[in-house]
Amino acid sequence: DLNAVSLVAPALRAIAGRPTSDVELGMVAFSNEIADHVIEIKMPEPSANLALAEAHLAEGVQRFSAVLRDEFGARLLPTGMHPWLDPRRARIWTRSNSRIYQTYARLFDVQTHGWLNVQSTHLNLPMGRGEEAVAMMNAAALLIPYLPALTASSPMHDGELKESVDSRLAWILRHQARIPESQGCIVPEYTSSIADYRRSILTPMYQALDELPDASAVRHEFFNARGAVFKFSRRAMEIRVLDTQECVKLDVAVAVFVRAVLRSLARSLTRRRAPLPPSPMLVRDFQATVLHGSQARVQATHLARGLPRDEEGLVPVRQVLQALLERARRSARRDEEGYLHLVERMIATGTLSERIRDVLLPAAADEERFTETARGIYIELADSPDANAPWSGRGF
Repeated sequence: DLNAVSLVAPALRAIAGRPTSDVELGMVAFSNEIADHVIEIKMPEPSANLALAEAHLAEGVQRFSAVLRDEFGARLLPTGMHPWLDPRRARIWTRSNSRIYQTYARLFDVQTHGWLNVQSTHLNLPMGRGEEAVAMMNAAALLIPYLPALTASSPMHDGELKESVDSRLAWILRHQARIPESQGCIVPEYTSSIADYRRSILTPMYQALDELPDASAVRHEFFNARGAVFKFSRRAMEIRVLDTQECVKLDVAVAVFVRAVLRSLARSLTRRRAPLPPSPMLVRDFQATVLHGSQARVQATHLARGLPRDEEGLVPVRQVLQALLERARRSARRDEEGYLHLVERMIATGTLSERIRDVLLPAAADEERFTETARGIYIELADSPDANAPWSGRGF
């Protein structure tokens, strides 16, 4: 019936042979998330070779999927949100880190979609030192506003199509709003040094937490919910705005694209050849792509120089993505061209969210037909993780 089931704990126990919250199998690892129906699949060690990462992660997905199928009659479901999960009935993970999760539950309304019904891809890149790290974070600020126009995969929740193409990010924009110091406007603020980042981002966040009772369990860098964050504990910069696609191959294609563009933008910033536009413009562009996906019109004055603009000074975000793709091609490794070809197809066909929406819209007036059409789409999408192949709907 495609309803979410709380099988992460028993599945991890079946894989490890003992109760556990995480397990490593060679070059792939599995661990729990805050919701006990969501599993995190990751590389336990960094890999600069993303094709190798794809191979290991795809194998990990298939192994975990086999355990779900053979032991429990269940399967994995991709995309950025479950289409009809009721988060009020979902359960928080209790086997480990309960103090952290219970602190989150006291601080925020976690029985909501922004907490218990979100699935995303996190990309960790070496942050470098000093000027390199600053350039990486500022490059992330320049890029992040346009990524939802490529990766949105969450068109619906509560059994209905929603206004935002990226419903997951629409929820993330407000999920920690009670403590605005912890998330800002999601698009990261510019920084001038590591010391400035600690002073202007982390210190206000920690001060806000210190004013609350019994919040020390989350007084760590992981509380920073911006779209790009420094993880000093592992000397990495983490990109956090990517909806999960339908298969590892496309998640890795997105990672190749993001890494190559960030490399190019950071190089330009280091050489003082890239402008830093006003942050409010970046935030407006981000909100536009969260709402409209690949159909958004944006300012992107730093990326769309020379492109014709409408009377409001806006350009189609697809043209911005094409310009970024050309940057990526000049900066990516030679063996990554196949992934960038997939990204080109994603730009041409629109986000997975829009492709799902296109199939659902003709059935929207008939509730029964809409429900059956949605079930059919998500059953097909559930085949993609095992096959490690894109969903074929709407001409991809």
